Amino acid sequence: MKFFALFLATMVLSVQVWAQSLNQFYYEEGNALMWQQRYAAAPSGSWEEQQARQSRDMSIQRALQAASPYAFQGMDWTQIENFADQMNSKFNSAPSGGAIESMYRQVRDTAYQAFNQALQYYVQYYSADWRQLLNLAAQLDAKFNAAPSGSQKERAYNQARQLAYNRVPQSIEEELSRTWDYRAIETQADYFTQQFNAAPSGSLKENIFRQARTSAYNHAYQRFSQQAYSIPQYQLWQIQEEYNNRFNAAPSGSLLESYCRQIRDLARSLIRN
Repeated sequence: MKFFALFLATMVLSVQVWAQSLNQFYYEEGNALMWQQRYAAAPSGSWEEQQARQSRDMSIQRALQAASPYAFQGMDWTQIENFADQMNSKFNSAPSGGAIESMYRQVRDTAYQAFNQALQYYVQYYSADWRQLLNLAAQLDAKFNAAPSGSQKERAYNQARQLAYNRVPQSIEEELSRTWDYRAIETQADYFTQQFNAAPSGSLKENIFRQARTSAYNHAYQRFSQQAYSIPQYQLWQIQEEYNNRFNAAPSGSLLESYCRQIRDLARSLIRN
């Protein structure tokens, strides 16, 4: 209870910190825009122009301090992304080469870096289940494809989707290691083969399912070999016949063909004449 209370208090404090920081940024942003208008309207070389420029620059510095990397700690990655997108839009709308444009560029870049870190953290601790990880990877794939080419946002989603995909093989391996029924593992191997065949050539998904189907067939044979010596003779006859038929029907040179041959041959070797 004490740990949970401390965790909750820390989260609340983090939310308060970034909320206050961004509120301070918006306040200073408004001041900077106001002083920019006065600067633009003042006679060139005048005292009014000088004062407006100094006040604008001071507001910009305070805005940058408010939107430092520390300001985004505790924020959800979607919140940071929304803020970064907002700053990117304002950057694109700002007068080229001016102080306001520079402010938005710096804040945008800081926000996208924070977004990247928060997204990586989210993916790292998202789930240990390979099905959920694949679903997340597919969502990140779509966001990666929709992001502007060459942008920080594209790079962030690319890194996040690769992290999600890279976590899948270990998750599959752990599940296969926990499964005792070789028939159940066979079913997974068939599924992985279907997914491999359907995946785009050269894609991360194709590579994952190539590894998964090989691992599944290996695990299935290991499980059968561990159980085979306790299987009754009449079942061994049935198994050798079933897997001989499946061997003959399997594509030549395929993993399925090799797997069925191994099961058939082991079953035959244990049949007593």
